[in-house]
Amino acid sequence: MGLIGWVQIESTPTLAQSQDVEVWVGRGEFFDEIFRDPWEIALFMFGDGHYFTITTMEEARIGCPIGMVMSQIRIDDRTPAELLFVVHTHRKPRGFSYTDKRFYGRLVSEGFVGRFGIYYPASGKIKWIEGNQW
Repeated sequence: MGLIGWVQIESTPTLAQSQDVEVWVGRGEFFDEIFRDPWEIALFMFGDGHYFTITTMEEARIGCPIGMVMSQIRIDDRTPAELLFVVHTHRKPRGFSYTDKRFYGRLVSEGFVGRFGIYYPASGKIKWIEGNQW
């Protein structure tokens, strides 16, 4: 199982008629597909559509050193400023942990200006950091 790459979302296209144009519409649940495993996963999405995921296959944390994350971000000469958002899973609705806050602060200090959030698979909801929360 590869953790870095593109995801293929299963969907059934539907045909919509719009005057003289045929438009095919596909639907899917992107986050449900990415976060389907039973452990915590972090998704790093760049503005150009490329992304990578990181996990240590633990249920209650992602025990990955920030230096390793930064080296993954910088592959192909990318920077944290190019990240559109970072979302990671929490299985229980406990909110942002101390480690989440430290990680977010480090990303911001490296130039990250995107959104940072937690995805709760049970509800399908995302909790985003609002403004300068910390």
